[in-house]
Amino acid sequence: MRPKGTFLIPIHDPKSVFTNQTYAFSMREDWRKAARIQREGPTRIPPTVQPWQWRPTVADVETWFRMLEWEQDGTRMDAGPWSVDFEATLDGRPVCVGFWSCDDPMNKRGICVPVLSQGGENYWTSEEWNVVNGILRDFFTNPNLGKIGHNLVGYDCGYIDPGSGEKWNSRALIKQAWDIDVVGIVGDTMAAHHTCFPELKTSLAFVASMTTDMNPFKLAVWEDDDEDDTPDKGKPEWVRILERPDDKTRIYNLNDNFAQAVSWNVLVEEMS
Repeated sequence: MRPKGTFLIPIHDPKSVFTNQTYAFSMREDWRKAARIQREGPTRIPPTVQPWQWRPTVADVETWFRMLEWEQDGTRMDAGPWSVDFEATLDGRPVCVGFWSCDDPMNKRGICVPVLSQGGENYWTSEEWNVVNGILRDFFTNPNLGKIGHNLVGYDCGYIDPGSGEKWNSRALIKQAWDIDVVGIVGDTMAAHHTCFPELKTSLAFVASMTTDMNPFKLAVWEDDDEDDTPDKGKPEWVRILERPDDKTRIYNLNDNFAQAVSWNVLVEEMS
């Protein structure tokens, strides 16, 4: 039994390094993480999730986004940029969208704005959604509010060249679902990670394992049905998102956003 106060950090089998040198770098990073956690404890983890973060009211959404506004002295309560991530159904319906500040992410809390609840019911009344949708639209169309994400320009938001006006967003989730042209994208953690480490995997699960001290939270959306008697038995499959409890889906979304925010800061330092 693992003693209290100890941590487990899975690493590659040392033998694998001799057969695939791309593992050497990630193994070195794992050892560096282990040494850091031994000295300081796990520091790159999100604060405890509070109910308002995944089950917000309209007032909660208004309060959170008010932190992004300019103060009279020309400063902001939150400097940003902000991590953005959608969860959606396979047919392109947004289930929720989460946000987390890259400005000191370990000491701030993100918010997950629901759209659909478990089973597919709308989370908001029509009157509430008009307010929330307006807040989201203002955020996504404000060029002064920087956005980052993992494959943000490939799936969630697409990309618009502010100089030429050319759009590469016709297939983006937010464009198809809400007809929003997102501006103010300042980076993509998938592209940044591939730029820094082109030989390594680019999944957020892998990037987060290198840059944060989080548990393997991505496993929460996979399941292994022991009753399944198909040839692929034992292979985990993605759980249908509208079948999952709301708290699990939305807290998973918050974890994604926290991981992206921390990863962005690490990757910006690596690229500088």
